[in-house]
Order: sequence, then C-alpha cells, then structure tokens
Amino acid sequence: MKSFAWNFKVAATLLGMMALIAAGACGDDDSSTPTIDASTASDASTATDSSTASDASSSSGNACMNASDMAAVARENFGSGMNQNLTDVAANCARGSCLSVANDPEAFPACIAACVRMSSSDAVSEGCADCYGLSANCSAANCTGPCVNPTTPEEEQACTDCRCGENTASENCVEAFEACAGVAATTTCGS
Repeated sequence: MKSFAWNFKVAATLLGMMALIAAGACGDDDSSTPTIDASTASDASTATDSSTASDASSSSGNACMNASDMAAVARENFGSGMNQNLTDVAANCARGSCLSVANDPEAFPACIAACVRMSSSDAVSEGCADCYGLSANCSAANCTGPCVNPTTPEEEQACTDCRCGENTASENCVEAFEACAGVAATTTCGS
C-alpha cells in the first residue's frame, strides 16, 4: 500500500508539472523528449557550470539575457512538430525523462535543465536552462494540487494564481523564473 501511495504522489506531481513548468505556457503535447539519465543529470549540470538550478536564483538575474538565449526563448519551433517553445520543452521533460526524480528538489531541476538543453540542441546556455529547472522545482513544491491537470478555464486560472504566489508558502514561481532569467515569463500574474 505504501508503494501505491508513493506512486500516486509521483503521478500527481508529474501531472502538476505539465501545467507548471517554467513560465507556465500551454502548448501542444509532444512526447518526444531525449533520454536523460536523471540520476546523473545533477552531476552533468554542475560539471561545466558553476551556477546550478538550486542556486540559479542567486545569480545576477540575467541568465537568459545574452543574444542567443533571448532568441531561443522567443522561438516556437522546438520539438518534433517544430511548434513548441522552451516552456513546452520543459513540460515534456517533466512528463518524460525527469519523472523518476520529480520528488527530488536537487535532481529534478538539474534534470529539467539538462533535458531542456538537449531537447533544444543546446540553443540555450546552461544558466538559462537552470532557470527553467528552478521554476519547475518551485511549481512542483507549491502548486501540485491546483495544477494537477487543469481542464477548465477556472482550473487553469487557479493553477496560474498558485504559480503567481497564491499558495501556502506565498512563493511566486513566475517571479522566480523572471528574477533568474532576466526576461519576462509567458505567464502574466495579476489581472
């Protein structure tokens, strides 16, 4: 029974991540994600960059401000259907390769960052990819309940409100992404 409860928690976290990753934009489902060894993603992420997802928020806030990162963040031609932005890519990473570490607050953001880089053919820098991992981790920790699988406009708004800080910890995951990245998220908080 304990195994069932743990698996249910992982499944709920995964479903929540579909709506939560990065800036929270919705996109077409594209299940094509690279295979990432989630157990080593953290090591791979820190091996070449001193800024990991867990400390990305302490960076200068300009992780995505170079020309190539800004161009990649604006693109919407990633994925096998060539119709996804990096937020969509990160959501696919959470549903796929990073599922096995969804409950690990250190390995999960590192896995998301590594998967975003691999899925985008390294179109974004490690520091910028870390911001997607940071936001995903914030959302997983604070908004799994309201964002498990929003299917109505009301449920989607409740999820957005949660990501924008209306949660028990008052953590604003959208602001966390923006503070790390230095660019605007695709989710707008407030009315």
